[in-house]
Amino acid sequence: MTAPARSVAFDVVRRVFEDNAYADRAFASAARDLDERDRALAQRIAYGTVQRKRTIDHGIEQLGRRPVRKLDPPVRAALRIAAFELGWSHAPAHAVASDAVELVREAKLERATAFTNAVARRLAQGFRGLVASLPEGALKHSYPDWIYDVWERDWGREEALELMRAQNEPPALEVHAEEPVGDATDVPGAYRVERVDPERMWPMSRASQLAAVVVGARDGERILDATAAPGGKTRLLRGAVTAVELHEGRARELEENVRGRDVRVVHGAPARPALAREAPPRAAARAGGRSRRARPRRGHGRLRSLHAERGRERGCGRRHGTRDRPARRRVAAVRPSEAARVPAHDAAPPRHVRVLHRPPPSLRASKLAPMPWSEWIRTVEVEPSIYAADFSVLGEQLETLLRTDCRVFHFDVGDGHFVEPITMGPIVLQSISGLVHRFGGAIDVHLMVDDPAKHFAAVAEAGGDSVTFHFEAVDDVESTAREAHNHGLQAGVAFKPATEPEDVAAAAGAADLILCMAIHPGYSGQRFRPDTLDRVRRLARLVPEGMPIQVDGGVGAGNIRQIRDAGATLFVAGTSIFGEPDLARAYRELLQALA
Repeated sequence: MTAPARSVAFDVVRRVFEDNAYADRAFASAARDLDERDRALAQRIAYGTVQRKRTIDHGIEQLGRRPVRKLDPPVRAALRIAAFELGWSHAPAHAVASDAVELVREAKLERATAFTNAVARRLAQGFRGLVASLPEGALKHSYPDWIYDVWERDWGREEALELMRAQNEPPALEVHAEEPVGDATDVPGAYRVERVDPERMWPMSRASQLAAVVVGARDGERILDATAAPGGKTRLLRGAVTAVELHEGRARELEENVRGRDVRVVHGAPARPALAREAPPRAAARAGGRSRRARPRRGHGRLRSLHAERGRERGCGRRHGTRDRPARRRVAAVRPSEAARVPAHDAAPPRHVRVLHRPPPSLRASKLAPMPWSEWIRTVEVEPSIYAADFSVLGEQLETLLRTDCRVFHFDVGDGHFVEPITMGPIVLQSISGLVHRFGGAIDVHLMVDDPAKHFAAVAEAGGDSVTFHFEAVDDVESTAREAHNHGLQAGVAFKPATEPEDVAAAAGAADLILCMAIHPGYSGQRFRPDTLDRVRRLARLVPEGMPIQVDGGVGAGNIRQIRDAGATLFVAGTSIFGEPDLARAYRELLQALA
């Protein structure tokens, strides 16, 4: 029989990595029936496994000789838990290996028990030594490379390593209390204790308490807490506090925790302005026969079926024409598309809501520059190409990737002239921009069109953050890039495989990025052109240091590292993400390939 603590940790780890659950919420429900001792052990195993995931996966792949991504989810979770205990605890190796096998058996995967046993025993023999042999850096301490790169750049190598080591250590049990309850710390009201008495204290890290102190809120002030849940820091803020939480379950927890205080909890997105005026009563009544389509749908119903399209080819051939009778009173009723489920009143969020992405009109008039790409990307960035998505579940797919920490999306616009297919436009962009921006993301719009400048205003109004136009489509690259900047957009220059990189680099001085096409633009799913690597190398030698080089077309786990080594920092991936059954795993695999 599996130890109760390991069973709970197994459930939590699976929920975190398979369902994108919050670890603390998953643990709270899974550990409800454990006694204090088992609860503490389960928490240490579950949280430690999540924390050390990168190092653990490296060890499993080295010693198990099989990619972690190809393992059955129960096997993957059981081996991750086993590796954590073998590497960072004093648990008996035989007990850890035995429980790993039992966890897989209890998941009804008897066929995988022999493999699990073999890998668990290899981990028992060699994992701790493998970790010790790793060079000091992001992999050994289980951090993304981009975090280590930023810390090393800002604070130096030794400071970065010291911070990683410190954050991997189990924290002391710290609380906030109005009266002394344990060992006082250097933060007022923060104490270290042996156990928590809910009647007298609030479990809360010293760092979180310090954040509330540093804000310096005073009575009579209005305070916005944009990272409020679960509410400990919010409780310490003075003044009238507005606390924001997007996750519904955490918002409920937040409301409970701040009850009785001067705190208003906001859950969800801000209201958005009307796109079209309401139709007059007579015109609106004509759509009554279709009221059954107005039923609310689960998830992102309004984004379903925007384009009933497979393989980028239109089907059916049937057109939905307008009614023969003209609208009365010279006002047309604006009805939502029946396929799209996009309400006619849904417009892009007001620009002041996304101050991190684009300044409001009043500030744009003063020529304030938009936020640069250097503020968006994290050393390198994988951009899922929405053109390859399943438009019947577009909202769900985007949210899955956003919750996997994807932050930049590629949005292809084709006009049927510069490229053969007609792809997406401002209506689709407008429908998704609110979701992407609520998660702090950005939308990179690739204009495969003639006369791209005439589309800049529509892209900006629909919620785009950057536009990339083609070198071959304009006469003056510099003036076109400045026109994009005038609309509050970042500007990129793209070029086709037949265009020489030297010509583009010479003309792209006002651009913010350069996109090197690895395929002929137009259709998704084409194969990567090997000569792209040489074109990227040539381009990298010519552009200013720090200018992002983007590659689009045929990018996948098998070539993304080579593309980075050639000099690229932005990688557009369509089929290699949206063509896989598990989008989150596909996105993470590309990041792991870069690492």
